[in-house]
Amino acid sequence: MLPPPLPPSYSPRNAPHPSHQLGVRAPPLPSQRSISLRLIVASRPPNDPVPQTTEPLRDPAP
Repeated sequence: MLPPPLPPSYSPRNAPHPSHQLGVRAPPLPSQRSISLRLIVASRPPNDPVPQTTEPLRDPAP
């Protein structure tokens, strides 16, 4: 079964963006997790080392 013919003015260039049908004008926002991770990385000074856990990852040298 064929889809109904498109109106003559229809073209992919002037087709409305699919998100406009949902009333969303901006692209989908990233998830809250990626926002918080990005804020943590952005707020850390560049030379500040990554915070370590209280336990050392390996035994210190004797």
